[in-house]
Amino acid sequence: MTKILKNFHDSVYIDRTLKEIKDIFIDLYGKDQGMDNYNYLLIVSGNFLESLSKDEITDYASFDPSVPYDH
Repeated sequence: MTKILKNFHDSVYIDRTLKEIKDIFIDLYGKDQGMDNYNYLLIVSGNFLESLSKDEITDYASFDPSVPYDH
């Protein structure tokens, strides 16, 4: 999954964001259920990213959040 995400963000951003998501799940659901939910999110997110075509990846990578309606 992170291989595809690197088309959009650098490794530091990816690692920091995934850690924040994991921490939020653990805070909300406790360690065991939080980790189960986090791991499930990684699986389904990975499946989604792997289903994208090269054109879709290129299109998503060109998104500029400073002008969201130009996309």
